[in-house]
Parts: sequence; C-alpha cells; structure tokens
Amino acid sequence: MATTGPDARDERDATADLTPVMEDYLRQIYTLERAAEGRVSNADLADRLGVSRPSVTSMFEVLADRGLIDREPYRPVVLTPDGERAALRIVRRHRLVETLLTEHFGFAISEVDAEADALEHHISDRLCEEIDRVLGHPAVDPHGDPIPDASLELRGESAAVSLVDVAEGTAAEVTRIGTQDEETLSYLVAAGIEPGARLTVAEVAPFGMVTVDVAGEEGAESLPEPLATQVLVRVDE
Repeated sequence: MATTGPDARDERDATADLTPVMEDYLRQIYTLERAAEGRVSNADLADRLGVSRPSVTSMFEVLADRGLIDREPYRPVVLTPDGERAALRIVRRHRLVETLLTEHFGFAISEVDAEADALEHHISDRLCEEIDRVLGHPAVDPHGDPIPDASLELRGESAAVSLVDVAEGTAAEVTRIGTQDEETLSYLVAAGIEPGARLTVAEVAPFGMVTVDVAGEEGAESLPEPLATQVLVRVDE
C-alpha cells in the first residue's frame, strides 16, 4: 500500500525535481559517507567531484533546505533518511547501468563509471526495473559494489578485507575494487585483478609493496600500498 499523509508528502517534496547535479552530490555523499563510516567534509566532496569548495558549500545549502542532508556550520554533513533514500535510488540506477554496459555491451570496468554517470539521470523507474529484470537481478555491479534492490535494500555486501591486510601465502578472491579512477582500473584489469579473480599473496615488503600471483596470469604483480588498499578480497578459509 502506498504511503499517505504528511510524511509521504514531505518526502516527495524533498526529492521532487532533483537536478542531475543534485543527484551527483547525493550519490557521492552516500559513497563517501559509507567509506568513512561517518560525515562527509566539504574538502573531500570537492576533491571527489572536481569542483571548488565554495560550489560544494552552495550545494550543501540547497540540499539542507530540502531536508536531504544534516548540515551544521563548520562541520561535515551526513544524509538524512530522506536523503539516503534519494541517494540509494540514484546508486541503484548507476550500478545497474554499469552492469548492463559490461554484460551486454562489452565495456571494461574502467569505462563504465563515466557512461553510467551520464545515463543515470535519464532513466525512468520503469526502465530501471526492466534493466534489473533483464540482468537477472544482480546483487553487485562490475566493481563488486552492492546494488540496492527495488526496496532499496543492499543485497550484495559481504565481509572483505583490503589486500594490504592479507598475510603472505594466503589465497583469496577479489570481491571489490574500491576506486573509480579509470587509469587505476585499467592497470588492475590488465594485470587480471578484478572482481572474481583468484590470487595468492606472494610477498608483503616492509616498505609497503604487495606482490601477488594472479590465477591465469603469467608472472607476479607488485602493487604499491595505496593501490593494494583499493583491492578488497575474501580470504579462503
């Protein structure tokens, strides 16, 4: 049964007529909030979006006025319940489009983020559900990130650790790549390191280099610590 009454009206008002820029902000706030397990700073969001801090401040005011973020002077922001629901709808569209592009159009995972960012703002709820159906209701996107279901519940989250925290000689499966940077993703995919890949940690150097043997690939691959941190794995029991 559809929700009625003041609460439903307030939510519709808060999320009605969101611009593509507003949607971008909400999705990125959600992503950063989950990564940091807390509030999101002006500086972090500016870096993520490639915009100026005054631009972020102005948009924070707009989103706060709509009740989509909780904002206090000189403090990082956090999504409100309405803001999180709006963000999850955008995240769902984005990650379903990424999955569609890789599975049906042959895009590499290094290419899909920018394409999905352009398309996500123009997909109706009906088309979103059809994409989900055609794809077989996937739980995760090509990067291993969970896709919210039609009820905006996350189905594909699983326990994972960063590659830098895995001991030498340990076998594991890559479950997620924690970056959308195209150059970084291209490098990892060329090395065979992507969700679903099997690898063994061959060496962890004291200066932070992690060397892995990737199943099906010739030779070992050495990853500097900042890069290895972005590779999340499920360790074999």
